[in-house]
Amino acid sequence: MKNTIIILLGLLVLSCSSEDNNQDQQLNFLEQYEGSVFFRETTTGITYIRFFNNENAPLDYHLLFKTLTPNDCFVNLPFDVSEPDAVVTKLESNLMEISRPMWVDTVLVRTYTVSNNVLSTENEWYANGELFLTNYNDPLSISSVNVDTLPLCSN
Repeated sequence: MKNTIIILLGLLVLSCSSEDNNQDQQLNFLEQYEGSVFFRETTTGITYIRFFNNENAPLDYHLLFKTLTPNDCFVNLPFDVSEPDAVVTKLESNLMEISRPMWVDTVLVRTYTVSNNVLSTENEWYANGELFLTNYNDPLSISSVNVDTLPLCSN
């Protein structure tokens, strides 16, 4: 009887921990990467992207253009999907897709994907509903930088 109780308790613990793991796997991109910051430095500048668990304002950029930005300050660009008519079109565990009209009959679909703490972005350009260009940005690595402490350029 004692062995049966121990076995039943062990099965109960295992079944509870399996449910917890499944809950983690069900988080969407914005829930999973809420507050996460990704970083890239190139010869022309520094980019930080931070994600928020908000489909209307899912991310912001902090950019430093090495040749254009005076005094090593960053430009903060919040990304608000209400301007101009952008919309989050796909939200999965490690992927977010945003569709955004750019010009007359031209739409940009940008896909953000995270794998092994590296953020990749793919840009697909459509004209009149037909894909005419796909390009990729350099990957960004996860960062512990608090972007709220970066020096911002004055307007």
